[in-house]
Amino acid sequence: MKKRDIILLIYLSGIICHLQAQQSESLNNGWNFQRISDEKIQHEIKNQGSDWEAQFNISHISQDSELSLSESVVNDELSILKAKTWEAVTIPHTPFVEDLTVLHQWQGVCYYRKSLDLNPTLKGKNIWIEFEGAMTLADIWVNGEHIQQNAGGYLPFVVDISNVAHFNKPNEILVRLDNRDNPLIPPGKPLNSLDFCYYGGLYRDVNLIVKDQNYITHPIKRTKSLEEVFL
Repeated sequence: MKKRDIILLIYLSGIICHLQAQQSESLNNGWNFQRISDEKIQHEIKNQGSDWEAQFNISHISQDSELSLSESVVNDELSILKAKTWEAVTIPHTPFVEDLTVLHQWQGVCYYRKSLDLNPTLKGKNIWIEFEGAMTLADIWVNGEHIQQNAGGYLPFVVDISNVAHFNKPNEILVRLDNRDNPLIPPGKPLNSLDFCYYGGLYRDVNLIVKDQNYITHPIKRTKSLEEVFL
């Protein structure tokens, strides 16, 4: 048997064990939602360029800028949310229902929150929340602690809440999403210069994933190639 076939066999065996050990549960229900502002940024539709390369801007690769939020910005936004009413929603969700013909897509900041009860039998296990799609800059708090930021809305990401999870009272999950133009996040160009809309919100499923202490990691968290792992 060739070395490549052995690696593939080990990999497939690991996937089977992974599926048997993993617990997964949908978290699509029971969310609340608010927009910071209902105003839409008004843009004119401009020339899209002569070829496909005109849509992209790779400046985010060379810039060393931070995407972190200031505490004052978050506090101001949370004050706005206190004066408004949360809307009960189900995921997948869009932050703004657009017209049939979208000429001026809504862009701004919105928040999602959810209360999550965890069974005490899960204590000591690896507990992750998987966001399959969150547009575009996402910040996640769990029980008041900022856990993770994710830049880019087209790929899933996983938030590890194992060390902050409560098992004797509900866990409070807060998600901040910002889909405004940002040169540090692909595609990098302002929305009004593109020939497509990327919308916003938690627009794909959210899942709770529980794994034992010995586990195969989530594919999005894998940092080594199969050759590095097995050879």
